[in-house]
Amino acid sequence: MPLLETGARYTNACKLGDELVMRTWVDEWAGRTFLVKHAIVHADGRPALEGFERRVWAVPDPAAPKGLRAIPIPEEAIARFAD
Repeated sequence: MPLLETGARYTNACKLGDELVMRTWVDEWAGRTFLVKHAIVHADGRPALEGFERRVWAVPDPAAPKGLRAIPIPEEAIARFAD
């Protein structure tokens, strides 16, 4: 699942020893790509980070210039991430 794009917004610094909670989920399925979101909060509820990754579902393809080819995301893969 190659990475296409990433981003993050930091709101409250974290330091060694802080108690944090991280939540990660797939926010969007878009044909051959999907959007993964991340949220980290301090134990007291203050947000620390909101981030994202845009990834592509790919298979090996020796004929492709980069050795991979994007394909539609299989329904069974999507189903594994259902709430």
